[in-house]
Amino acid sequence: MKLLSTLLGLSLAQNEEERSLFGTEEINFDEQNRFLQEQRFAEEIKGLISGSLSCIAEDARIIGGNEADKLTWRWIAFLHKNNCGGTVLNSRTVATAGHCCTWDFNRYPEKYEMAIGRHYREENAPRNIAGPYSRIYEAEKVVQHPDVNFWTFENDMCLIFTKEEIEFNPGVAPACTAEESPELGKKCYIAGWGAQSTDGSSASEVLNEAEVEILDSETCFHNIQTKLREVSPSWHETMMCAGNWAGGVDSCQGDSGGPLVCIEDNRPVLHGVVSWGMQCALPGLPGMIYQN
Repeated sequence: MKLLSTLLGLSLAQNEEERSLFGTEEINFDEQNRFLQEQRFAEEIKGLISGSLSCIAEDARIIGGNEADKLTWRWIAFLHKNNCGGTVLNSRTVATAGHCCTWDFNRYPEKYEMAIGRHYREENAPRNIAGPYSRIYEAEKVVQHPDVNFWTFENDMCLIFTKEEIEFNPGVAPACTAEESPELGKKCYIAGWGAQSTDGSSASEVLNEAEVEILDSETCFHNIQTKLREVSPSWHETMMCAGNWAGGVDSCQGDSGGPLVCIEDNRPVLHGVVSWGMQCALPGLPGMIYQN
């Protein structure tokens, strides 16, 4: 299943004097944890990116449809050994879905390597194929939401902190973050290297994007409950439905953890992370997004 996450409740280091991964100032991690656990999506994101480079300000060029422009999704990350997407929040932090972080970090740190600035899926592609801005970043710390529930799909969130600062350049930049939830009917966009068929069997070799519509979540969830019948996830107010009632457009296996963005004031703004759904692109069963 596909899953979507947002940034709620971190658990960083126990040492209060440890250098903050959000910046260079020392912080009280206990207080930071409590603060983050009490805040909603937009406030938490703003706290995380405070003091970092600003998000992309020029005109947005996301137009939907098949292969994405090579410099459009500059904030997208690819967990190339874990088959998940992610979003660059600042120079040390990437958000992804909680179910993308199930590997024991101490035993399998390589599972959390991330390709940032990449357009092609191919892991060992030469630089002229992967792109001039493509680079692999190793993880220093992986923090999964303490209340993640893979049965109900609540709190499916994970933060990955990089060992080195992410280099911002014409091909890599942090995402803008949302102040409010998008209204029903708004056209937004998803992207990833996931499957391109409804059965999830054919992964894309290039970064693909698609236009989706923000749909009525109660109707979405009712359709899913009807389909699942005896086995049904629990509805949570932070779940948002995005897709197409007619089917044919959706995120799919391999897109988990990737961003959902909407265009606001000519800027692509992050509103959530790809979460879960019933198979892929089926009529009446759009994908679910985790947001504020």
